[in-house]
Amino acid sequence: FYIAFDFSSRATDSTHPFRELLLSEKWAKLHKVKFPSIKEQVKQYIDQPVQECYVFKDIHDCSCPVIVFFPLINKDFRLFSAPGVKRETEEEIKFGDFQLFDNTSDYAIWR
Repeated sequence: FYIAFDFSSRATDSTHPFRELLLSEKWAKLHKVKFPSIKEQVKQYIDQPVQECYVFKDIHDCSCPVIVFFPLINKDFRLFSAPGVKRETEEEIKFGDFQLFDNTSDYAIWR
């Protein structure tokens, strides 16, 4: 069981975050380390918006580690001020509405 956090750069917030995970899969294959097929499993996510969490596993090999992957994304924070508490005032909405991967926000991490 591996927990992976992705803090690598992306072109935009909507760019899929799988590049580093795919490199990890490649490394694992080169070193004969069990790793689920990320390349095959990400195909189901390409046409969908970026999620806050992904789970990758090999359903045919229970000894292969499960990868729980958390990309850096401003999705629920944009809409909620706390778990289950929607942002309501204009100030709250404005506070949560920012992009992480552009140069127009004070919160952008790659400026």
